[in-house]
Amino acid sequence: MAAPRQRLIDPATPTSNFYSNPQLPRIDSKSSGLLALTEKFWLIAIASCLALFVIVDINYHSFPQAQQPKVTLTVSERKSFEWEFKANTFLESNARVFLEKLCSFGTRHLGSKANEESAVTYITDVVKEIKTHANPLHEIELDIQAPSGCFDINFIGNFTTCYMNIKNILVRLSPVNQKSSSALLVNCHYDTAISSPGASDDAISCAIMMESLRLLSQSDQPLTHSIVFNFNGAEEAILQASHGFITQHPWAGQLKAFVNLEAAGSGGREIVFQTGPEHPWLVAAYAESAKYPYASIVAQEIFQSGVIPSDTDFRIYRDYGNIPGIDIAYVYNGYIYHTKYDQPKYIPPGCIQRGGENVLGIITNLANSEKLSDPGDSRLGKMVFFDVLGFFMIHYPLRLGEIINCATILAALLNLYRKIRLFKREGRNPTLYIKLVVASYMMHAAGFVAMVTVNIAIALSVSLVQPMMWYTNNWLVVPVYMLPAVAVWILVHQRGRHVGGANIFQLVSTWELESIFFEAALIFWTVLLALLTAYGVGSAYVCMLFIVCPLIIRQISLDLFNIKLHSSPKLYISLTALSLLVPFVHLMQFAHMLNLFFMPLMGRVGSEVNVDVVISLTTLLPVFIISTYLAGFLHVSKDMARLAIKLFVIALIFSLIGCFSSLGFPYSGNLSSPSAQRHVLHNFKRDFYSHDGKLNYSDHGLAYLPFDCNSKSYIEYIPEIEALQNYELDDSLAYGGIPYFFPLVSILPKVYIGPMEKPDISESIEVTHSKELIGDNTIRYNFLISAQSSHLNMYMAAAKSANISSWAFTPGTPIPTAVPSHFSRRHYFVFTTSATSPHPDKKFWVDVQVPPGADRSGHWLDFAVGAHYLDGDDSVTPQLEALLAKFPDWTVPIGWSASYQHHQL
Repeated sequence: MAAPRQRLIDPATPTSNFYSNPQLPRIDSKSSGLLALTEKFWLIAIASCLALFVIVDINYHSFPQAQQPKVTLTVSERKSFEWEFKANTFLESNARVFLEKLCSFGTRHLGSKANEESAVTYITDVVKEIKTHANPLHEIELDIQAPSGCFDINFIGNFTTCYMNIKNILVRLSPVNQKSSSALLVNCHYDTAISSPGASDDAISCAIMMESLRLLSQSDQPLTHSIVFNFNGAEEAILQASHGFITQHPWAGQLKAFVNLEAAGSGGREIVFQTGPEHPWLVAAYAESAKYPYASIVAQEIFQSGVIPSDTDFRIYRDYGNIPGIDIAYVYNGYIYHTKYDQPKYIPPGCIQRGGENVLGIITNLANSEKLSDPGDSRLGKMVFFDVLGFFMIHYPLRLGEIINCATILAALLNLYRKIRLFKREGRNPTLYIKLVVASYMMHAAGFVAMVTVNIAIALSVSLVQPMMWYTNNWLVVPVYMLPAVAVWILVHQRGRHVGGANIFQLVSTWELESIFFEAALIFWTVLLALLTAYGVGSAYVCMLFIVCPLIIRQISLDLFNIKLHSSPKLYISLTALSLLVPFVHLMQFAHMLNLFFMPLMGRVGSEVNVDVVISLTTLLPVFIISTYLAGFLHVSKDMARLAIKLFVIALIFSLIGCFSSLGFPYSGNLSSPSAQRHVLHNFKRDFYSHDGKLNYSDHGLAYLPFDCNSKSYIEYIPEIEALQNYELDDSLAYGGIPYFFPLVSILPKVYIGPMEKPDISESIEVTHSKELIGDNTIRYNFLISAQSSHLNMYMAAAKSANISSWAFTPGTPIPTAVPSHFSRRHYFVFTTSATSPHPDKKFWVDVQVPPGADRSGHWLDFAVGAHYLDGDDSVTPQLEALLAKFPDWTVPIGWSASYQHHQL
């Protein structure tokens, strides 16, 4: 006898006994015979997702074998450079010799002997040696530029930067007797952050450039276009050397494109994270020539959004040179970025080989491309690009991507229409299907809100006890943040379909619910794809992947072969898993990139950001994305509440362990893999001059700037740190009254001040000023400043009723810098450097516009000079040196002497 056909109840049909209707299938019914997924299925699903992440990580850390010389070096070569100049392949061994020698000079900040003399001599000597081995087909020209200038920059708060006699070591490689009017620029920087040997940032890039220069100069094939290699000596001084080159050097006029090599970490894979503007042929050239591609338009759009407080010479060449380029950087292991640990030993074997082969490939391609001189139609447009686990690149024009996206949206809508028609064909109300999809969509949204709420609550809770517990042990984010997100997601879906009495989800069988939730996920990604495409976002391709793969592999296959979950569960689940494999692998690659970059970054974003909340949300993102397509399986599962409770218990256990054991201590001084806390201290002195020019008062002490949310809490056992008191930045003083080195007051507004002996600074800053009337309402202040500091900052703020209308530094109206919200005046920051000693005097003027009829002799301008002493006997005083020695091994404290001289004018 045939089984009776199940009857579905129209929501308009009144019934008083809905839940007892025997026609409706239930997973807990002993007679239903329907599939009920168990806890084992979900544990396998969670483990599989984590396994995908591990596979991506293993793949990320796989490098080609480092190439060594195949011939024995001569005695003279060993004595001079220990290079193999005759090899016809890229040799990591050559690049590593250069890297280690450059780092042996120590910290190479602007103005130091290591940067201005030792590094310059070594780099030029290597270039000269390469020149002696060059093929006669090539001409090598060497020029050392020492530019001076000023420019405005919109970075970490607008400010103006000025430089004097900084250095660029320029090498032009050209075909003999065939000088092209077009040239490619390849850029690195050999200077370093303060107290860092700068192996990855950016000596590794200079080493790759030097070895590439050697190979190209020995080639039997002449280049089509010239290549200019810029070893620049002032990038860490906020991009000054690149500006000096691109705006002042005669070779700059030839340049048609550039490749910039940078770092925000140590080793790993170098990623293409910026291209353009426009000129999509550059991405195509990279895809064609990079042997081990690693590139992402997602990374590009995140970086260019401004959420990451960093920038590179790419900005200068783009904005001041008006040329397109490719920005490539190492970002792995950001824990040692700008610290004493940025040493060659932390760059793994094969890393330089990989980067070198990629860079050599791309610059060879570009230097021989006809598009370098005339890109034609390829100069316009934007490219969508991403790599697939580093094996190959996928790239296509954004315009084509928009067509693909629109076709995908249409396919998804047609699929929904087809589902509605099938529902109607079975004699059921199509409106019901639409309501079910909408209800499923809303439950997806409710699950997301619940996950966000729970993760923020957990982050706020653990941050009260042990902030940044995941900083060293990154895996803690899995039990502390990911598992509770999964648990609350389970509960929302398990309980949500029973809310509101005769719930709409009760009107279809449980296995049909799985399909409906899957359809709702497709609609979610379709809506998101439509929005991103409308706004011209290249990263919309990710949404496209999450639609196309499930639509083609799962939806079509299930319908074509009439595969049902209740009749062929293993095949049904296998097809679903297969349809999600490609987008999930790509998601794991993206999550891996976020993890390796953002976690170390949280150690240097200042004390005002709750980094636990940030990390809880970044780790939640892949969980939510995965959940959209797996939600339907929750509705054919049993005992899920029990699994949710277990996940909460695991999360609680690891949260407690992280909060109350050494496992959750954020920092590590382990020399094999350090993840230290950063500290910046100044032994300062301040002088305040009144409006009549007399010294009003002076003070001195210790200033401490915290770089993360833990601030000084773990080092308060040090007496000098315990004595520190919070200093309220004063709007009545120029830039708050503290001699900030960089314009970071808006990012690092918290400052602590404590007692310390006055620094014995041998030189005194002499500020000479006068004023004159310019027109009816403008006062011009003329300044002459004499100081022997390589880094001298000028801070100024006009009275509330006045404004700084112009100055000698840059043309146009000066742009105020970013300041804390409680400041009521516009403040200005001028960052100045001088690479050579003795440092020349600084002569300039500032115009202040005052209200009509105002007293011109009044106090209209607050002006201050902040000097930083990074070298010589004035740098680290004995008392500061003694304090730095007290810091534990899991910290990286840096400190120097500074002065602040304030004038009321």
